[in-house]
Amino acid sequence: MGALGGGVVARLGALVLLASGALVGALGQPAAAAPATLVVCPAAGAGCDHTSITAAVAAAAAGDTVYVRNGTYRETTILVTRPVTIRGESRAGVVIDGGGTIKPTSPATINQAGLFRIAPPNATAGGPAGAIRIEHLTARNPSRTSTGTVWFTVSIVMGNFARTSVTAIEMDDLDLSAASGDPSQGSYAIYANGGWNATVGDRTAPSISLTGSRLRDHRLNGIGLDAWRGDALVEGNDLAEGTNRNPAVLVMNEYTPSRMPNPVVVRDNDSAGRLIGARNAVPAGAGLTFGGYDDIQVLGNRIDLDAAGLVDGQTAYGVLVASNLHRPADQDPARASQGTVVVEGNQVTATHRTDRLIGVQLRGLVTDARVRGNDLPGLGTGVSVELDGDRSPSAVRVARNRLFADRVGVANETATAVDATENWWGCVEAPPAIATPSLPAEDGCAAWRSTGSGSVDVDPWIQPRASAATTTLETGASTAVKVTLDQLSDGSPLTPLGLLDARAVAWSADRGVVAPASGTLDAQRAHDATYTAPGTSGTDTVRALVDRHTNAAGVHLGQPARIPLTIVAPTVTEPETPESPGTTPETPDSPDGPSEPEVGGSTDTPPAGAPDALPDTGAPALGGPMGLAALLLAAGLTLVGTCRRPRGRHARGVPQSAK
Repeated sequence: MGALGGGVVARLGALVLLASGALVGALGQPAAAAPATLVVCPAAGAGCDHTSITAAVAAAAAGDTVYVRNGTYRETTILVTRPVTIRGESRAGVVIDGGGTIKPTSPATINQAGLFRIAPPNATAGGPAGAIRIEHLTARNPSRTSTGTVWFTVSIVMGNFARTSVTAIEMDDLDLSAASGDPSQGSYAIYANGGWNATVGDRTAPSISLTGSRLRDHRLNGIGLDAWRGDALVEGNDLAEGTNRNPAVLVMNEYTPSRMPNPVVVRDNDSAGRLIGARNAVPAGAGLTFGGYDDIQVLGNRIDLDAAGLVDGQTAYGVLVASNLHRPADQDPARASQGTVVVEGNQVTATHRTDRLIGVQLRGLVTDARVRGNDLPGLGTGVSVELDGDRSPSAVRVARNRLFADRVGVANETATAVDATENWWGCVEAPPAIATPSLPAEDGCAAWRSTGSGSVDVDPWIQPRASAATTTLETGASTAVKVTLDQLSDGSPLTPLGLLDARAVAWSADRGVVAPASGTLDAQRAHDATYTAPGTSGTDTVRALVDRHTNAAGVHLGQPARIPLTIVAPTVTEPETPESPGTTPETPDSPDGPSEPEVGGSTDTPPAGAPDALPDTGAPALGGPMGLAALLLAAGLTLVGTCRRPRGRHARGVPQSAK
């Protein structure tokens, strides 16, 4: 027996324990048998209970596990009607091939086409509770009925009863690619049908999840949820749109007039082409209404629209939510509208920027649409808000998205005012209200457009700002410069926004030099550099470009943040001229009043024989004629004839009078 054992032996062991009374309950009733593991191998051998997955699942009891060894298994329809786990040894190693065969048609089998048909049991009929799980295997080439037009790899159908005892349907680590053996036929990798009829009414479905799987090469949708009244999660998968240009995930209702109250979450998937289309089916008759979904969440997905099929004038979208009210006069808007729609943290990219590529498309009756934090660069339209007939969404908030290099960041053809504030448009000035930016060199600055009566409010927007430590500097001098992307245009701070982290920065100047010339925004959404002025005076302008987008048309740049600078010549300071030897500075006029005018003129050359200077007595100088006479007397001289006013503290020599 293998490590996992055989199902028969496991059951025998449980019976032995029961016979010994070890598991008898307090009321004398035996406990349920322990879950068993049934091993399936490609060929009979030791440790293998079955060579057919179909036979093993049919033999399994509720709660059992069917463990499938690596190998290729030719199966047509594996019918699952109770909570069991079907677990492959490895996704690449276990291959279930349906051969694309045609099955007989009858009312009992028409919905059984597909490799797996999951039919949860009726709770009111005593069906066992628990989860159905399928994991770690590959399934391809499903069969179909002779009159059927759809191939199902996994078909999930709620029965004609109100409630099932199955609590969850979980699918993990599956490869459901190449789902159709005949490309002329429509195909789903997974189709979950909630169903409805007038007798039973709405059917409560178990939760459903698809995680870590690969769904490609299908003609229609990878996974379709139709009137599914249970929680739904599609997370972490490798998806692709259908070869017929259908979205990878379809969320629709073509059965019940009631609303779908359970959340549908599509999160962290990679999609080649259109990711999700959430819409109601178009009613076939007047007066019919199919209910909308109350809670749709599209979070953190990566969508490559280069893989989208664009023929016959079709539009490719990353995310579509629509009400499909083609006859609004006959339908009930309150029931048909989609409820709260959150599209957040997704990335939609494309190499070719054509008008037919749309990041997020909202059409018709949507009660509350919140499009925030998405990376939608270089598209024809980032977010498009559209009419369905004459109906418009009730509320649309488009905020904190990267709309850089879109031809049109937000387009509105409805009567609803669209709040498109706090977005990154690639603009320093207000985003232009035109289809084509006026400056082709700055076409990274996206425009907005309103063709209906509803407005598009873009103010405030995320705005780059550049600054310098000083804006007037001398020739050849340097100053620090900085650019930031952390504020709105009204000056209020921008809370952290991951999609703007590490965006490219490029510096330039008309005359000077900025180093480094390029880099990326840091964790504070800032970049620092140094500007060096040219060798001649005048003016200069420093420019900082934040963000860039490259596609088949080239590199797209936004509007630069500018720093005007004034460059001046250095200030020249004249050196002081020293006094000549033997001269002294002039003494200011006496505080007693103005000095007497000089008598008889003056000369800088004393008469021959006069002493060079009077002796310095250390006494303060005396002002006026009397002071001069006193000084002469102190020197033993007599004032006769012409005298000369002293020019400093020490009077120059004065000639003596002849006696």
